[in-house]
Amino acid sequence: MTTAAGTPSFLSRNWFWLFMVVFGVYVILPFLAPVFMALGWDGAGRVIYFIYSFLCHQLPQRSYFLFGQHFTYPLAQIRQEAGIADPNNLLALRRFIGNPEMGWKVAWSDRMISLLPASRCSHCFGILCGGGSKRCPGGDSSC
Repeated sequence: MTTAAGTPSFLSRNWFWLFMVVFGVYVILPFLAPVFMALGWDGAGRVIYFIYSFLCHQLPQRSYFLFGQHFTYPLAQIRQEAGIADPNNLLALRRFIGNPEMGWKVAWSDRMISLLPASRCSHCFGILCGGGSKRCPGGDSSC
């Protein structure tokens, strides 16, 4: 993408950093949900939980909790705290976001936390260390 004068456009020069900002917001928001809940900003926290419920199962037994006594909790304790009698009721488990005693769950499961922030860090590391695209011998860049 170039301008009429033949110079690269802003988007073609800065696409990586624009992507990293957008992706960074996407990665940080699930961690802000429990922060907002702990601050008493329930509306903002619940909006984040709602949006990310379409992107991740958010089962509490596979999530991390912030601002509580423990970082993770077993399913039996979660069921007891949430008042869920049926262990197979996944919808009720998904709706449980925590409480002031247990803390508030991050809006992603443990797997999403390990995957997405790590990929963001590795992309930044690769770019900052000069790992840009390499050209194939003969000038073909399709390698």
